[in-house]
Amino acid sequence: MTISKPFPILRIVPLAQIRFHEAPETDRAARLVERLAEDRHILNPPIVAPLQQADGYLLIDGANRISAMRLLGYTCVPVQIINYDDPALRLGSWHHAVMRLSWPDWIAQLRALDLVVELVAAEDAEGALATREACAALFAVEQKAAIIPASQNLRADVNAMTRLIDTYKKSFPFERVDQTNFLDLKSFYPDLAALVLFPPLEKTEVMQLVTDNLKLPTGLTRHSIPGRVLRMNIQLDVLRSDLSLADKNAWLEAFVRMRQQERHIRFYPEPVFIFDD
Repeated sequence: MTISKPFPILRIVPLAQIRFHEAPETDRAARLVERLAEDRHILNPPIVAPLQQADGYLLIDGANRISAMRLLGYTCVPVQIINYDDPALRLGSWHHAVMRLSWPDWIAQLRALDLVVELVAAEDAEGALATREACAALFAVEQKAAIIPASQNLRADVNAMTRLIDTYKKSFPFERVDQTNFLDLKSFYPDLAALVLFPPLEKTEVMQLVTDNLKLPTGLTRHSIPGRVLRMNIQLDVLRSDLSLADKNAWLEAFVRMRQQERHIRFYPEPVFIFDD
């Protein structure tokens, strides 16, 4: 039986039309500059969605690729365009497993930065996060827990999350995780000292970030994207050519058509583990 799946929308678009909702990782983008400059191919196209209240695109995945291409002087980029309202596209949050810090010193540091920190029971911290009464929940050993109360103002909450993450991102090792149980994570990370949980955002809030010219800290949103295009391995030389944008898109269409004719495109509906990403 043949499984029908809508073919992905692939376009070359101006880089100036792509808007970030998260701050890029400058160190990773700098390393990527060297690789792109050397091999002049982009393996996986960044993923974007049309903005709902303005021209241009919301960047869903590929901030480091976009940043690296801007640093290299490119003016356009191949992307996969998705429908952000697709119910199959799910939005969640990454959380941070932070190693080696001292809980009392950290709480004191947060308060010294004029961040409101409320010490609460662990179950109350989880509840405050679920009801969006907190913009972050903090957990440590022996059921220690605290929350950073939400202000009901997106700009203020983004500022609070940014200042919170700044207290550990350069001073202590941390991992992005999707688990929320401190003890379970402790078995994987023996040096685990604190678990920072963030609330799930709504898609409308992500769009609002762009409208308000706000950026979340790097790597908080976690999009589950159906039909993600991988391993296209697109030549970047054509992007630097004197061809018009329309002609560059005609080249991309011909490239995709050729790959179809050569039967090199496969759709895999099951989740996979990628070991070389």
